[in-house]
Amino acid sequence: MGLFGIVLGLIFCLQPLSSISELKSVHASVETFDWLCWIPGWSKAAGQVMSSEERSPDLTSGRSMLVEVHFSGRGFEWFSVKPPKPIWLPGKARGITIRYKVSSLGYTIALEFVDGWGRLEVDGKKLSWALPVKEPGQWQVATFTVPENWLFPIAINGLTIHNWDRQNEPATLKVWIDQIDAQVDLSQPTCKRVCPCRGDRTPMMSASNDHPSRSLRRN
Repeated sequence: MGLFGIVLGLIFCLQPLSSISELKSVHASVETFDWLCWIPGWSKAAGQVMSSEERSPDLTSGRSMLVEVHFSGRGFEWFSVKPPKPIWLPGKARGITIRYKVSSLGYTIALEFVDGWGRLEVDGKKLSWALPVKEPGQWQVATFTVPENWLFPIAINGLTIHNWDRQNEPATLKVWIDQIDAQVDLSQPTCKRVCPCRGDRTPMMSASNDHPSRSLRRN
């Protein structure tokens, strides 16, 4: 069990309900990439996923995930990687922090999410965040502020890399991804609104049937 799971387990096992309701937030790691378990998803570009000894300089141990994508230069292509199951974040997620390094500029690397109704997009807009790349070949740490209007709880559903701005250029892109942290507010209730596609008040989880209370996967 990861650190996030241990923290939450202690909170819910040792604290009375009245204390839990007063808890504001928990900040911990939800994915370390010390063991490679993410796998390629449906993609148009060729690529591979592997474990790397490189790690973000702010970490003292562990490994990272290396995604290598081969763009053919024959139009729009993408490569997706996903955890075995969506990584559910209990309560209301406030921020997601990720460490990463990219070999070249001009490509989009998007962290993708699924909301409490199992949706990957809302009103035609994907639930995703494009990682800002300031300088190639350098490790960065960036934090995504989760929009208030998303339907909680949410889950990290994977990573997609595409060449929208460099469609006609054959290239190999390398992306290193290291530890992902999350800050969640456990005092906030999860979604209670009626799901338009189901007509009930039960939050629809992902296709994997994960439940938020079992969301924190092993690291």
